[in-house]
Parts: sequence; C-alpha cells; structure tokens
Amino acid sequence: RFELNFAMVLETIVASAAGGAYNLWNYNRGNFQFDATQRQSSMHQNMNMEISRWQLFREDVRDLFGLTTTKMDTYKVVAALFIGQTTALATTPFTSFPTESPPWLPVFYVHSLMGSLMYCLLAVWLAMHGSISAQSYMTRMLTQTIRLPIASLEQIEEARATLEEYETDVKTGFRLPFVQKKCS
Repeated sequence: RFELNFAMVLETIVASAAGGAYNLWNYNRGNFQFDATQRQSSMHQNMNMEISRWQLFREDVRDLFGLTTTKMDTYKVVAALFIGQTTALATTPFTSFPTESPPWLPVFYVHSLMGSLMYCLLAVWLAMHGSISAQSYMTRMLTQTIRLPIASLEQIEEARATLEEYETDVKTGFRLPFVQKKCS
C-alpha cells in the first residue's frame, strides 16, 4: 500500500525545485554565452567594416596620386622625344638653308633650337620632380595620416565577456524566460 509521507512530499518538492533551478540556471547561462558571442561578433564586424572603410580611403589616395605620377611619367616621355628631335635637328648640317637666305637666319634657327632644348630639359626635370614629390607625399599620407585603425585595449575588453559577469548577477541567472525582461 502506498502511504503519503510529509517527508517524501517535501523531498519531491525540494528535488523538483532544485532541478528546475538548475535547468533555469543552465538555460540563462546558455543565453548569456550566446549573447556574449553575438556581441563579440558584432564588435568584430564593426571593426572589420572600419578597417575596410580606411582601406578604401588608402586606395583612393593611391589612385589620386597615381594619376599625378602617371601624368608626370607621360610628360617625361614626351619631353624626352622632343629632346631627341631637337638634338637631331641641331646636329644636322645647314645644307637645307637656301644660299640666298640672310646670314642672321641660321643664328635665329640655332637660337630657337637651343631654347626649345632648354625648355624640354626643364620639362623633364620638372616632371621628374613632380613624380617624385607625388610619390613621397603619397607615402607620407599613407604612413602618417591615413592609418588603418587598431583596436584599443578598451575596445578589446568591451568585446570580451566572462562567465564571472554572469555568475555575480543572481537575478540574471534565475530569470524566468519570456516572463521577466533581461537585465542588462
């Protein structure tokens, strides 16, 4: 025959309450761990987006300075071709001048060739200077101004979560799901 004993009933109630509390604790602990993982993933994603943003800035700087460097290199090539042509014209004999031309015409001819040669040499020199300056300023901007962001210790600590935070807050540990709001 089955006999109801107050001690047995009390044991059953205590065992059920302990089991429920244990399950509730583990459920809320799992939620805390999931939320901590989600928060950390979100912070990492934000940092990755920030790094990508700064990489785009760096790429833009490279593109803009690359345009200048390419243009200066093109000027150097064109000016070098003009130097070659001017030198070729200056070194050819004056047989192409008609004999009845005035004597001052070859002087002006050589003078204009030397002027164009000097202008082309100046163009090459300035193009080289512009290309080197653009390259050095691009390097300076990329190394000093537009640096990729590095997470600070505070940001790293903010992304980190320990179970100690969960275990110190008893209200969160025994919160009834869907009934009580989460404690932040």
